Amino acid sequence: MKTIVLIDTRPELPGETIGTVISTYGTMLAAFKGNEAFQAQMRASGEKSHIRTKIVTLKAPLGAGEPVRPAHLA
Repeated sequence: MKTIVLIDTRPELPGETIGTVISTYGTMLAAFKGNEAFQAQMRASGEKSHIRTKIVTLKAPLGAGEPVRPAHLA
């Protein structure tokens, strides 16, 4: 079963991970809406005006905060 996730790429380690899972979604539309909500939350917290994220499909589910490795990508 494939899983759609939103990834925070700030903790990316080139060649090792592409970031960490923020949240999991059932559809791409929901993932894009989730990204909008995440960006709004980061702006409101004063963190940054924009956080670089990725929406990807994984081969198997991962939980929030788990690192995503290239081998996880579908």
